[in-house]
Amino acid sequence: RGRWEEPLEVLRDGGFGGSAFGSRRGECLLLANLSSLESSRGRLAIAIALGEEAAAAHDETADPLLAAVLWRNLGLLEADSGDHARASEHLLRALDLHGAQRDDLGCSRVWTDLAELALLTGSLHDARSACLKAWAAAEDAADRRQIAIVSGWIAVIEHLDGDERGAAQRLAETRRSLRELAGPRVCGTFLCIEGALAAERDERDEAADRLAEAETMLGPLHDRTASGTL
Repeated sequence: RGRWEEPLEVLRDGGFGGSAFGSRRGECLLLANLSSLESSRGRLAIAIALGEEAAAAHDETADPLLAAVLWRNLGLLEADSGDHARASEHLLRALDLHGAQRDDLGCSRVWTDLAELALLTGSLHDARSACLKAWAAAEDAADRRQIAIVSGWIAVIEHLDGDERGAAQRLAETRRSLRELAGPRVCGTFLCIEGALAAERDERDEAADRLAEAETMLGPLHDRTASGTL
């Protein structure tokens, strides 16, 4: 932890004149931010350990939506590490917390994560089911950005299901929507997906164009992450 040990200890001792709840919240937020920083630097094992500490430090009854975010973040890190069973366990815990608070947008995001996890584990049926639930929750939340993201993952499922033309059309619509609604990381991710699927259709020029666009968007982010400035 280095230079972060002292502020963590102050928070744990109830410093900064805060209440016990405020100190615990500050501790878990600092741990969560450290986890994100370590993940961006490629130190996944450290990021997961910090994420576990953050989730354990938080009182779910005091702020269930923050708890949901902490468990979701931990699940995503575990998915990245290949620990799919624990990722699923913690994502489902986050989903329960979002659902109990009637947080449709939060539910949609976690259902989308579960769809991606199902694709990683080769379960197209589970991925499709999770995407449909993510879509319904995004519609209930009336969140255009999330609707576009879910639509992009539905396109991936359509491609894997054999509807390559329909998937390509849906991904093009997703790209246009996300350019208006999302930042470079999300846009770049779907450009990579669109390029990879175009390559599978042997549309080499289309694949090259999309991947070049992705590099333009994601390259600067990668450089900043590598240098530790995020």
